[in-house]
Amino acid sequence: MNLEQCYSSDEVWKYFVKIAKHEIASAAFNTNKSILDKLKRKLKKHNDIAYVAYYLLYNDSINWIERRIPALDNLMPIECLASEELTNRLREVLLRTPL
Repeated sequence: MNLEQCYSSDEVWKYFVKIAKHEIASAAFNTNKSILDKLKRKLKKHNDIAYVAYYLLYNDSINWIERRIPALDNLMPIECLASEELTNRLREVLLRTPL
């Protein structure tokens, strides 16, 4: 069974995005805006994924989106944006990533 078939839900995803944005905006997070902005440009219309990836992976997030990930069946996260099914697989991997 592929992870996209276990996708938690859009509701769960949106809540996690809200948490990520809140944490990134806090002074304690020490956000590097230039890295976050570059990540958002690379992910184009997927700002939600950019915020969550940055929240989980900080300054390594740009490298991570272009790295083959075993949990994504060796796809790069950026490749998962090609379809809704693969985007949901990526979202589920991010939801399951430990902090």
